[in-house]
Amino acid sequence: MKTLILSIACLLICRCASAHAADLRLQFLFDGPAPIPKPLDVDRDKAVCGQLNLLDERLLVDQETKGIQNVVVYLYTGRGGTQLPASKPSKQTRNLRAKGCRFEPRVVLAQSGDKLVFDVSEAKVGHNINLNFIRNNHSGILIPAGNNRDFSLRKAEPAPIPIDCNIHPWMRAWLVVLDHPYAAVSDAQGRIEIKGLPKNQELTFRVFH
Repeated sequence: MKTLILSIACLLICRCASAHAADLRLQFLFDGPAPIPKPLDVDRDKAVCGQLNLLDERLLVDQETKGIQNVVVYLYTGRGGTQLPASKPSKQTRNLRAKGCRFEPRVVLAQSGDKLVFDVSEAKVGHNINLNFIRNNHSGILIPAGNNRDFSLRKAEPAPIPIDCNIHPWMRAWLVVLDHPYAAVSDAQGRIEIKGLPKNQELTFRVFH
């Protein structure tokens, strides 16, 4: 775990400049034997959630490639970061499902102006979804099983935002709200690709896991 943290810290200060629009490709690998996710202690709604063999998803490493899943890389536009011209609101719909007593996907990428839809239509139990926003309005949403709720993402957030279920404390996802599309989440083999990056300027990236 120490090696993983040091590798990410190095990437936080990496910068690149290109005279042409380019694609960024990375792969995050775990140094050492790939850990096996441990079973979660399910102490709520045991009749439903306790039968699902839920695992701790905080660190998912592919046993063959040692790739690390759910690493977020995004172009940083905050203080001292890359300066981009203002863009129009994205106005896309992003989905987060509560299914099988867990959130899916683990990380949601969005832009300011998007709508986030909480989909509980396939859940067998209700959820109270809590969003700890910094710039958008803080919200706790009680969603009965079989229902949906949506929320407007009016502003970009300065950091990834945790999404928790107050009823089921093991449930957690992350929401990244940016003012641009230059972000990606690593797949099961730890691979990331961000396409069409701005040209002819220095680019600063941040990494989050």
